[in-house]
Amino acid sequence: MVNPRQRLGVVEITVNGTPLDIVPGSATFDKGGKRRKTQNGDQGANFSVEFAPAKVEAEIFYGPGTRLANYENMDDLTVVVRCDTGQTYTMANAWEASDDRGIKAGDGGKHKLVFNADHKMVKEAGA
Repeated sequence: MVNPRQRLGVVEITVNGTPLDIVPGSATFDKGGKRRKTQNGDQGANFSVEFAPAKVEAEIFYGPGTRLANYENMDDLTVVVRCDTGQTYTMANAWEASDDRGIKAGDGGKHKLVFNADHKMVKEAGA
């Protein structure tokens, strides 16, 4: 059981069961779903509704054995985000969606990964 005073500190992400070596503090998760978009017209502001995909972003360390090609164009993935506060989010049928194909030198070497999934394919469990 998680202490009710605990706040999110550590996130673990696995892709098809393989844990990512995440740079601390770099991970973000958005479960997707309906989003309101402001529509400005002559008669004032209104909104429309759009659907956004679920999204996980994280920087990983680049070290011996890391191959960027292993992460490019991946699809039909199961991406699991585990929070140290007890929640687990599973994204089924996810795909790799990174625009960044580079490596950031220094400070351990870093590479940004992005995974998307249909918002209806996200399951939440725990706390």
